[in-house]
Amino acid sequence: MFGHTAVIAVARVWLDAGGKTWTTDRQPGSTKVIVGQAFEDDERMLIDLTDEGLSSIVARLRLVKASEQSSFAMGGTLSIDGVGAWAVTCPEP
Repeated sequence: MFGHTAVIAVARVWLDAGGKTWTTDRQPGSTKVIVGQAFEDDERMLIDLTDEGLSSIVARLRLVKASEQSSFAMGGTLSIDGVGAWAVTCPEP
């Protein structure tokens, strides 16, 4: 069983890949996306972005967390439907 899972608030998303741009705040030239779901606990962070009609998932962010004493690392994958998938690393907070 996993630790406490909490819904997180995602303030803004901006993705730029394959000559396309997706944003949560409707920037000119971008496609609007909505945070469909976002969860975080002590071990991972999961965020799904959907199209405006909530009919399909556009992008998935999957991050795994690790910490030991004062060190922290977080990494995983970002996949964008029909565009590609990438390894993601995050700097220490």
